[in-house]
Amino acid sequence: MSKKRTIAIVEQEIKDLITAYNEANMREDLSSMREIDGKLNESEKEYAKLSMFTVFDELAKTEKPMFEAIKRYSYSIIKHRDNVDKETNIATREISYKDKQIDLVKFEDYCKEKKIAIAPANDWRYAIQKFNQLLCLKAAKELGVKTKPISQSFYMNKIAKAIEMGETPTSNTAMLKQLQFIIDKMLYVEGDHGNIYKATSRDVAYLNMLYTKKGKAILSIATAKHGFLTSLIMDMLHRLVCKKDYTIECKLEKSN
Repeated sequence: MSKKRTIAIVEQEIKDLITAYNEANMREDLSSMREIDGKLNESEKEYAKLSMFTVFDELAKTEKPMFEAIKRYSYSIIKHRDNVDKETNIATREISYKDKQIDLVKFEDYCKEKKIAIAPANDWRYAIQKFNQLLCLKAAKELGVKTKPISQSFYMNKIAKAIEMGETPTSNTAMLKQLQFIIDKMLYVEGDHGNIYKATSRDVAYLNMLYTKKGKAILSIATAKHGFLTSLIMDMLHRLVCKKDYTIECKLEKSN
């Protein structure tokens, strides 16, 4: 009878494969290196899946699954890395542990199978899709791009199309109102003035700064996909739940 595939078993398998890869590299055995590399990638995928479902199971058993998922924020995965010795130019493969953000949509699907509701409203994911269309329209208008195709053919679920969130936001105040609409659907605790988890102008600034990137074509921008926008909103909720502040990463001059 074969052993059940556990995180510990797969982790050891990854370590053994990395050792075997480095030995093959020293022998310059390219055929073995390619074979081991393929097995290593598959084992890393298996580890990530096992880690995700382990965390999902833990969170689903709590009294407030959505809150706990937002608070926890991530789970551990393994991605190998190759370090090159500057003197010998020999690459050594090492195990590398990284944090992966919890996918709230996948988590909700997992909980649905167990008949567990995790949010105040079950259409929060579709509200994010509708919000994404409005943000895309906002970006198009600011750049002077035709908005008709976005209004008529923006890719989203039919449930999202039926959600009423108002007009395309033309100000940060309008964006803030729509963002709060989504947050109320995802995580709501009654306070003296409605939901205690309230988005601020800083959350809108964070969203504005990360919503787009340079597109593939010249003079084009690419707007966020639904999954990425969901991850940005989870960032904001994590900040609100854990009472954290945003930070800036930049290169500074070295002090003497």
